[in-house]
Amino acid sequence: MSKELELEINRLKKLNLLFEESNKVAKIGVWEVDVINHQLFWSKTTKLIHGVPNDYIPSLSAALNFYKPGKSSQLIKEAVEQAIQKFQPYDIEVELLRKDGSTCWVRAKGSPEVHNGQCVRLFGTFQDIQEQKEKEFELIDKELKMAAIFNNNIDALFLTNPIDGSILKANKAASEMFGYTEAEFQQIGRNGIIDLTDSKISSILKERVQEKQITTDLIGIKKDGTKFPIRVSSGIFMDSQGHAQASTCIIDMTEIVHYQKQVSETARKFKGIFDSAFQFIGFLTPDGVLTEANNSAIEFAGLKPADVIGKKFWDCHWWTISDKTQNELKASIEKAAKGEFIQYEVEILGANNKTTTILFNLKPLFNEKNEVYSIIPEGRLIQDIVDTRKELISKNNELASFATIVSHDLKEPLRMVSQFLAKLEQKYSGALDDKARLYIYYAVDGAKRMSKMIDELLNFSRISEKDKTFESIRVDRLIDDILQGFKQIIEENNIKIEIGVLPEVLAIRTAFKILLTNLIGNAIKYRKKDGLPVIKINCHEETNDWLFTIQDNGIGMEKEHHEKIFQLFSRLHTRTEYEGTGIGLATCKKIVELHYGKIWVDSTLEKGSTFFFTIKKNINV
Repeated sequence: MSKELELEINRLKKLNLLFEESNKVAKIGVWEVDVINHQLFWSKTTKLIHGVPNDYIPSLSAALNFYKPGKSSQLIKEAVEQAIQKFQPYDIEVELLRKDGSTCWVRAKGSPEVHNGQCVRLFGTFQDIQEQKEKEFELIDKELKMAAIFNNNIDALFLTNPIDGSILKANKAASEMFGYTEAEFQQIGRNGIIDLTDSKISSILKERVQEKQITTDLIGIKKDGTKFPIRVSSGIFMDSQGHAQASTCIIDMTEIVHYQKQVSETARKFKGIFDSAFQFIGFLTPDGVLTEANNSAIEFAGLKPADVIGKKFWDCHWWTISDKTQNELKASIEKAAKGEFIQYEVEILGANNKTTTILFNLKPLFNEKNEVYSIIPEGRLIQDIVDTRKELISKNNELASFATIVSHDLKEPLRMVSQFLAKLEQKYSGALDDKARLYIYYAVDGAKRMSKMIDELLNFSRISEKDKTFESIRVDRLIDDILQGFKQIIEENNIKIEIGVLPEVLAIRTAFKILLTNLIGNAIKYRKKDGLPVIKINCHEETNDWLFTIQDNGIGMEKEHHEKIFQLFSRLHTRTEYEGTGIGLATCKKIVELHYGKIWVDSTLEKGSTFFFTIKKNINV
């Protein structure tokens, strides 16, 4: 071998090594098939791509099994067949199934060599394109997601040319909002859907160019010409080719504007009601800072809003009447901040430091987490009520004193009249005729009735608010005690008393006993002269009250008298028929009202009566 030939061979070997190394870096392997002799050659890089060792000897049939079954396998087989039979080169992307079972995307290129009308050789390359394919799939996935977001967004989205305003793309929501198809949007452009008479359009477009993004409210125009309020948010960006594009989002503000008008109108009405209310109203934070006060409260104290808004409520002018008043308010706000409703009467300062009394309350407001987020303070002027109440208490005290004095002063001469008439009858009875003795009887009987009426009037006047001391009472035991007082008349007249299950109640003991005694006594008194008298005493539990019933089968009364009988001195019968003063049921009504209840009767003449009365179950004593 000549030295020149040896040098040329070495040079070719080096070139081949460089070619192989470059192919390895580029992940490109070469291959060759001798179609006549069915021999296959793979380069080292080709074997590396297939995941086989360098000493691996490939065969044509085995090589085709390296392709992923299905589409890739079918595609490569068809390409090889077309190259051999029809001399067509191929350049395809298929999935390769490596020796270890992993898959790899490759670009397979092949070309036929033809002699005398016959393919004698195929040669080509394999390129590992797994990384490119993954990036391609990732890009496609992103594009699909972006397209889904764009097309399915509930707001109208546009892709536009920021220079000429042409619309490149519009989503479904945009078509629904404006009434145009995507093709129609591309024809009319941005200017076809925006009211260009708005003078701020040009400045907005300039601002978008400078700031790259803007948000503004404009007027949109639908395909049918309808104008409606819209909110436009638009930004400029550069696409992959370096071209400027604008993405624009448009929201239909029709409902929002309508809602804002309603809110504004409601707020205006609320403010009007808030400021024109006679009572003093405001809003506090849970820690007692006054955030709002109505005109009634501000003007009452001769103040301005700036004098009190933002201050601790107890430091505001109204409450500086005394340290005690301020401390009481501060403690009350702390309770209200924990969810408690507060109410009490208090004196406050008005203009010129004039004092007045208000009924004051603190009402906590709760959020969805049941936490107090605000407190409403409210005050109502009740000075007239307080003054009237003081005067009424004074008059009642005077009346009670008067009743006591009068009853004593009246009963003393009545006792003298009764005593001297009795002595007159004893000493001169023999000298008196029947008419004189009858006159003496009438005079003594009148004095007794007058004495009894004075006693009952005195008892009636003594039942008052100041005696409201409530205690727990077993009603069944109280009834037993009352019936002992009627024992003789019950036995003499064979009166049947039926008593149901009776509760334990909160009541004023003495007053409650008078109430039951009067009602049971009336049931006994107004019994029929014939037949067996039956009296039924029962109680039923209601939501907030105890409902008592005392039922008899006595003489009853007509419906027109059902309300009249509870009036003072009201009587339906003569004294010769039934004794009484007409004060008993009026006393019952007064006692029931002291227990926050009501009393009424259901009665039919000659069929009996049922008296009903209620008392509160839970009384704040």
